[in-house]
Amino acid sequence: MRDHPFDSVIAERLLRQADACLITTMENKGRGLRMGPGKIIDTGVHMAFLDTKVYFALCGRSTGARTCTTCSKSR
Repeated sequence: MRDHPFDSVIAERLLRQADACLITTMENKGRGLRMGPGKIIDTGVHMAFLDTKVYFALCGRSTGARTCTTCSKSR
């Protein structure tokens, strides 16, 4: 979170909430629910996207898969 003005406590909370948001979204994919993160949590979600290794690990942990079906490329 070096590009944003958050202290380490807020950054950690933000990333935990971003993980929760991503997992909830992945678990409810295809259900037609309209959900998304708030503005501040969205910052954490984008940080997770930019850290591809973390995002792929999160996908695997959430779905039990070796690939990330929400990404254009799987590793």
